[in-house]
Amino acid sequence: MEDIERIFTKLPPEARKELLDYAEFLLAKYGRRLQKGPLLH
Repeated sequence: MEDIERIFTKLPPEARKELLDYAEFLLAKYGRRLQKGPLLH
């Protein structure tokens, strides 16, 4: 996890914002399924 944070801090602000937007998009798309867990149907 520290590696990701180190890379993240080196990114220019625009790239950082795009990465965060993408992460939020993925969370919105897959978040519900991930929270329930694959084994809890």
